Amino acid sequence: FQADGADDGSEDALASGEHSVASGASSLAAGAESASYGYGSSAYGDNSMAIGAGSLADAVGASASGSLSSAMADYSTASGYGSLASGESSVATGASAQATADYATTVGAESVASGEFSAAFGAASLASGDGSAALGVLSEASGEESTAVGFYSLASGDVATALGAESIAGGVTAVAVGFQAEASEDYTTAIGSWSVASGFNSTALGNSAEAQAENSVALGSDSIADRD
Repeated sequence: FQADGADDGSEDALASGEHSVASGASSLAAGAESASYGYGSSAYGDNSMAIGAGSLADAVGASASGSLSSAMADYSTASGYGSLASGESSVATGASAQATADYATTVGAESVASGEFSAAFGAASLASGDGSAALGVLSEASGEESTAVGFYSLASGDVATALGAESIAGGVTAVAVGFQAEASEDYTTAIGSWSVASGFNSTALGNSAEAQAENSVALGSDSIADRD
């Protein structure tokens, strides 16, 4: 243990920053008012904190907790084994979670938020579009300002919305609501389990409804609109 540069005999702990604290073999607190706890932990930024073996807080106000966690940008927070927060004011929570863009937030094991102002919640969820949100295990929001909610849901179009397990919104402003609902073209809407809107600007409403043609509307369960 070493506080404010005064060594009490612990192996290799070094607190070189003003009012800093280091505890653990090979731990380092180099920033002013920084703190490091755990073997090989390092707190380089002013007011930073690293807790856990091999943890790293390398920016102003950064906080890393958990073995091998890393907070690399100003005011970033990484919590969980192997977690990474590398965007300014980003937050990564969960084992191997990654928040790599400014103001990104991710919660869940192996979840990733790589778009600016994006949010990913759920194990292995991914929010890669700027301003996107993915909620649910294996959910993905890759379009800008897109939203995916539900297990394995996908919103890949810009400003697209997918709500429901395995739903897909692939077109610009596309909306898919329901289990395995799919709105694959631009400006399409599919509402109902297994509904499909595949024609440009088409709408499918009802379980298993299909709108295949451009500007078409399929209304009711099992209905098909295949003419313009």
